[in-house]
Amino acid sequence: MKTATHTPIIPFEPRTQHEEVTAAVVRMMLKYELIRVQLESNLIDLDFHQRAARHHEAVQLRLTGFRTQREAREQGMPFTYDDDLICRGAIRMAYLLVRKETEEARRVEEQVVTISVDKALYRMDEEPVTFATAA
Repeated sequence: MKTATHTPIIPFEPRTQHEEVTAAVVRMMLKYELIRVQLESNLIDLDFHQRAARHHEAVQLRLTGFRTQREAREQGMPFTYDDDLICRGAIRMAYLLVRKETEEARRVEEQVVTISVDKALYRMDEEPVTFATAA
């Protein structure tokens, strides 16, 4: 039997406007992917109208995310994010939510946001840098 972890959730705290905008877009794209996974995998029990509303919500998140990213670029704050990382995070979150592990899903969300912002703005990869590779 798996025991619950009591590691605190450390929310991503942006230090600059560029980080704030990047994190906001990553969160939108993560939520879009989460909804997509939930709908495509039938992980949530919804009637036709609820499914349509969730689909509409996902589309709006995606459009708003792209628009926000474009506006940031126009304001001199360009960034790109790792779609694959966001998709993997959304899949993990979706299955955690099915098991009612909402705290762990939230922890994954914050990890994905932190890693995504670091990769997008500072070219830091999710793999830890060791002294040997940094030299």
